[in-house]
Amino acid sequence: MIGPEYSQFPKAIEIQTTSACNAACIVCPHPVVVSELPKGYMTDELFEKIIGQIGTKSVRVIPYLNSEPFLDPHFIRRLNHVSEVCPNAEIEVSTNLSRVDELARDKLRSARITEMRLSVFGFTKETYERIMPGLSWASTKAHLDCLANDNDLRKRISEIGLVLVDFPLMTPEDVETARAYCVEKDITFHFWGFLDRARNVPLYSNSVYRTTIHGCEQRRPLDRMHVGLDGRVILCCQDWRQTHILGDLNTQSIEEVWHSEKYQNVRRRIYIDGTNAPDLCKKCKLAIP
Repeated sequence: MIGPEYSQFPKAIEIQTTSACNAACIVCPHPVVVSELPKGYMTDELFEKIIGQIGTKSVRVIPYLNSEPFLDPHFIRRLNHVSEVCPNAEIEVSTNLSRVDELARDKLRSARITEMRLSVFGFTKETYERIMPGLSWASTKAHLDCLANDNDLRKRISEIGLVLVDFPLMTPEDVETARAYCVEKDITFHFWGFLDRARNVPLYSNSVYRTTIHGCEQRRPLDRMHVGLDGRVILCCQDWRQTHILGDLNTQSIEEVWHSEKYQNVRRRIYIDGTNAPDLCKKCKLAIP
C-alpha cells in the first residue's frame, strides 16, 4: 500500500485570517505560544486566492484557526466574499462572542453562516472569568442574549452551538444552567471533553503519549487542510507552534500541497508506520491507538 486513502480535495479548510485573541483562556495554548508565531492579518490577496481555488466545490470553509476571528476588521467582508465565490460551501464560524456586539450583528445580516460555534467556557461569572481571563461575563452574556433573541439574524445562521469544556473548574451548576439556556433559546448544546491540544496547554494535561498510533479520530490529515495567516499549511489545528509545515499557498495551489509528497509522507507516518508518527500526534488525545 502506497498510502492511506484521502479525499481528492480537502473536505474542510481552516483559514487563519488573524493571529489575535483577546482572551487568555487557561484551557488554550494561545497565551503561551502567541509570541512564537507570525502576527497580524492574512492579506486580501492571499485570502481571495485561496477562496477562488475552492470556487464551486462542496467544501466546509472555516475562516478561523486558533484565534478570535472577529478581531479581524475585515472578517465579515471576508465571510461575504466566501458566500459569493463559493455558493456550494458550508461556512463555519467560531467565536468567544466578545466582539459580536450590535454593530457586528448588524453587519452579519448580510452573511451566510452554516454553523456558528460560541466558546463560552463557564456559565457563571466566577467560573467564566477564571477559565477565560481577560473577558467579562456580563459583556459576553449580554452579547449572547442579544444574538439568541435576534430572530432576523438567526435566519441567516443555520445552526448556533454553545460550547462548554469538561474541565476541573467547570461546575455542575455551570453545565446545567447552560444546558437549560440552550433548550430555552433553541441553541445546540455541546459539552466537550477537555483537550490539551497535544500537550500545548501548560496548566492541565490529558497525559497522553502513545508510542504507536493508527490514525486520527477526526481524520484531519485525510480530510482537512489548515492554513496559517502567512499562507503556510500546517499539519493540524493542534500544531499550535506550527512545527509541521506541509506547503505554502503563496507559491502552491491547494491541490499541489494536498497531493504533495510531504503531505503523503506524513499521512503514511500517521496511518501506516504509526511508530514513526510525529510526536505531536503521539501526544494527542484524538490519535487512534
